[in-house]
Amino acid sequence: MSKALISRRRLLTQVLGGSAAGMMAANWGTGTAWGHHDATSLQKILVHVMLLGGADFRHLFAPVPGSAYANAYWRARSSLYRSPSYGSYAQAFADQYKEPTFDGGGFGIHKNAGWLRRQFNNGNVAIISNVYGSLNRDHDHSQLIAMAGDLEADRLDKDRDGWGGRLVEAVGGGANTVSLAGGVPIFCNGTTTGARLNNVVHANNTRDFALPRGSGDDLSQNRVLGRALRSYYLGEGPDAIAANDPSWPFARFFRHAMQIETFGASLEKRLANHIPERPADIASLYQGGLNDGYFGAQIANLYDCMFAADLLNLRVAHLDMGGWDTHDRQQEYIEGKFSDIFGNNAGLHSLYRQLDADFAGAANKLTFVFSSDFGRQLAANGANGTDHGRANFSIVVGRQVNGGVYGEMFPQAELNKDGTGITRMERGYFDIEGLTSLERVFGGLCDWVKAGTGDQVFPNRSASDLEFGVSMDFI
Repeated sequence: MSKALISRRRLLTQVLGGSAAGMMAANWGTGTAWGHHDATSLQKILVHVMLLGGADFRHLFAPVPGSAYANAYWRARSSLYRSPSYGSYAQAFADQYKEPTFDGGGFGIHKNAGWLRRQFNNGNVAIISNVYGSLNRDHDHSQLIAMAGDLEADRLDKDRDGWGGRLVEAVGGGANTVSLAGGVPIFCNGTTTGARLNNVVHANNTRDFALPRGSGDDLSQNRVLGRALRSYYLGEGPDAIAANDPSWPFARFFRHAMQIETFGASLEKRLANHIPERPADIASLYQGGLNDGYFGAQIANLYDCMFAADLLNLRVAHLDMGGWDTHDRQQEYIEGKFSDIFGNNAGLHSLYRQLDADFAGAANKLTFVFSSDFGRQLAANGANGTDHGRANFSIVVGRQVNGGVYGEMFPQAELNKDGTGITRMERGYFDIEGLTSLERVFGGLCDWVKAGTGDQVFPNRSASDLEFGVSMDFI
């Protein structure tokens, strides 16, 4: 039952509470076959990946040895690099990082992110420095701000819109956000109170969509519920729909159930016609081929969704990955996550390679943006980890990206001494200074999806902070 695309409890709540799941199903339509998987009619798709916990991208990108900044970096953060033990930063950098060749280099990308480094060298990765969203260090509030795209978001307002939901409304034409995560986050919510999910599809298992009718088989895992549902649908459903009696609330439920069943059959047929079985690389992601099997499953489902993008009206997708709150043993935890997302033969590498093989041109329509609660502090703590910071790097990946580094990657201001002769890098509780608002980054991505939507989704974007001398022409 947990495999259902929309849980029965959530569906019932939405239907009886006035949600427009039925209208959404009607908007999906029946779609048309892709023929030989021709992606010319496929529209641009933005994929938002939320890294829950506060990702330390200063561990992903590191300065090249030999500078005053590199020396300060090593003094402040050497305790993060515990295995193996290094005698110098030059030794650690040579073992852990590799300098890219594009845009002048000058920094290293962690070797566990080999695919990301190649994409950067190909001009397909924008690294945007000193980006801030939240100005506090509270997980829940900071995640809300990132999901809503609203620096003024009330920490207690959980019934609100998200920037992904606002974007598909601005795109129009029945466009949807598709959540591939375990739930539907605020990011996907629309602006209509009481109908936040009008333009949302929850696709956490594309191969087991919608409400099961159950076979009635006594040996099935859901035999009791299966028999009950089968009897109830067949016994009550047709009469309820035919009667169309507004005084009987369950008639509405049955109409929604039938619409979802109809769409589920369309999706099942589409996948059966094009990819009846997931290719080995994609199936491996779903079956635990990554350290984080939950993230692998989301990538596998995204692969499926590309073949049904017209059915889903897919313009924005959402994924998430937890475990980035690395207060201790950071190296042990974070480097495996780099591998899962950015490594060779792992998450994004497998997705792009398989799409190139099976659906030529589809991968070219994807752009990924990686968000997190906040960054981490400049200096390591006493537990071989880092504590909550605020600003961070934003990472945008895609073949339509204008690659390079935007902003000062390792600000020299972090080496300036205060009145006591201590630098920001040396003093605890200091963060990357936030110079560019997340509205600048997210708004630019909205304009990529559809020109002119950035200011609709982020009406204060033009007045928000932007690092001096930096242009937001990354896409």
